[in-house]
Amino acid sequence: MKVYGNLKSQKSNIFLIVFLIILSFSANAQKFPLKVGRKYLGKIDSFRYAIMTSPSNFDTGFFTTINDIEFVFSRTKEGIVFFITCDDKNFITDGVRVGDSFGYLKKHFKDTTVHDVEGYTRFVTLPSGWRAVFEIPMVHTLVPRIKDTQKLQWFYRVN
Repeated sequence: MKVYGNLKSQKSNIFLIVFLIILSFSANAQKFPLKVGRKYLGKIDSFRYAIMTSPSNFDTGFFTTINDIEFVFSRTKEGIVFFITCDDKNFITDGVRVGDSFGYLKKHFKDTTVHDVEGYTRFVTLPSGWRAVFEIPMVHTLVPRIKDTQKLQWFYRVN
């Protein structure tokens, strides 16, 4: 049996290829084009009026699809994105997706403090800054609670 090249150089080539693949994936993650606080220059699929971006504000929402995932965002007159939302089940952030339970988050994250924005959302802020929304409360309660079985409904980011 003939062996071409030495085994050590073949292993280092494999290591280099794996390293470059990992580097390209992390570079792609860094280039996600839709970010709060920046202009979005990507394709806009459509728009609709009146998405609620806070308890007292309605703004124009723009739909865009990035990596086969649909997002809705709002921007200033200057084009700066200030609000992003996503309820697409294929979107994953911090290892979490729409449909995961509050109990799942409690198992995987130290801080699962529930924030209550009266009449708007009840959410947990993830390490990445995305807010995981579990319900839209109809009534304000003094102690916001989410049951462990409650499912994550959507994500949003604000500046």
